[in-house]
Amino acid sequence: MVTELADIDWDTVGFGLKPADYMYVMKCNIDGEFSKGELQRFGNIEISPSAGVLNYGQVCFLSFLQSHVLYCIEYDQKSRPSLDYG
Repeated sequence: MVTELADIDWDTVGFGLKPADYMYVMKCNIDGEFSKGELQRFGNIEISPSAGVLNYGQVCFLSFLQSHVLYCIEYDQKSRPSLDYG
């Protein structure tokens, strides 16, 4: 158990990666009830492949990809009108 607190300058903490020896872990069940959290040694976390956050990330990526492809096709049609994209 860790008994001493880190000396952190909270005014300069940003959103970048901050290396740490420990991480706070708390689990949630399907009913939305959280377990008592605890500090654990820094390491990998386990996440269900059906986690909504993964689907959200995929949707964001595919939406970006689709808009980029459509923009490129539109740009190509304007710069080379002889091409027929159907």
